[in-house]
Amino acid sequence: MPEEDPLADPGADGRSRFPNRLIHEKSPYLLQHAENPVDWYPWSEEAFLRAAREDKPVFLSIGYATCHWCHVMAHESFEDTEVATLLNRDFIPIKVDREERPDIDSVYMAACQQMTGQGGWPLTVVMTPEKKPFFAASYIPRETRFSLIGLLTLLPRITQVWRERRSDLDRSGDRVIAAISEKLFGKKESTYLKLPHLEIDSLTPLDKKRLVKNLHREMLLAAQDLNFELAAEIRDRIKEIKEAN
Repeated sequence: MPEEDPLADPGADGRSRFPNRLIHEKSPYLLQHAENPVDWYPWSEEAFLRAAREDKPVFLSIGYATCHWCHVMAHESFEDTEVATLLNRDFIPIKVDREERPDIDSVYMAACQQMTGQGGWPLTVVMTPEKKPFFAASYIPRETRFSLIGLLTLLPRITQVWRERRSDLDRSGDRVIAAISEKLFGKKESTYLKLPHLEIDSLTPLDKKRLVKNLHREMLLAAQDLNFELAAEIRDRIKEIKEAN
């Protein structure tokens, strides 16, 4: 009998085979979710290409290793096969460590604050395959209680709206991106400065400080424009400069 691929796409029942794709990541937070029944992707072009190909919304969950409510939501929902079935069947689930990708976290936290007036972790965002958010919240329980809607109720509702009112969600995502762009940067469109290629060893401490400050803003501009590949490149450059003696 041929050996099964543990990272194969979920079957008709929507369940993921264990472990999921996070097993190959280095982040302690992502590795905590590698045994979830949710078919998590790390942030990657592969995930968004699949979302576009299958015409599914992306379910983005952002947290960090020492976050209490991240662990609560993980235990209640992401370890639950009923929730996992809904996520795997109707969404493309993505997990992000905010300490590993502050560029992604900053943009979608701003989106959450724009849509809800508040924010926090775990950060839950649902977006189009073009990375435009139309729903955001922080902690969401498995089942509805008090004034908090549960995932078992929320996910089917989002799926229904996605199928029946897709154009409304697209317009909502466009408005959110425009609003947070103006709020964060004071303008609706951004142009990127080219990432400088400098001899770091020749920089004075003051020059390094100024360069890091400029690159940090450039990283946020790239993320604001949903160019997370460039943002990651700039983030790595910042790390290189900080670590240089």
